[in-house]
Amino acid sequence: MIIPESDTPGYDAHSNAAYCAPLKKYLITVQTHGLGKLLMYQSDDAVHWEQPIVVQQVEPGSIMQPYSTFVAISTDDSTDDMTTVGREFYLYWPLKGTGNSYDHDTWYRRKFTVE
Repeated sequence: MIIPESDTPGYDAHSNAAYCAPLKKYLITVQTHGLGKLLMYQSDDAVHWEQPIVVQQVEPGSIMQPYSTFVAISTDDSTDDMTTVGREFYLYWPLKGTGNSYDHDTWYRRKFTVE
């Protein structure tokens, strides 16, 4: 079990991970599916994960937030393949209906800056 709460029903790791060079931490996102939260965890060793921050919270039940992706902005401390992000990065993710409404997604992004 990578994420401590992952045995909780509805935790979904259809997501992304990256190393954040300025923080010297690994980052991973997890959506809670039925709980309506997109979470970002951080770790010093990619094994033991700290309490998450809530990236987005929506009304639980009818929306999921899978396939989040880290995208680097700053070029001085990130890699082209996005496995390492630097001082500034985006997190992109869609809101998808949990029913058969896969024909239309609403995309979100949030900018993160490490100071």
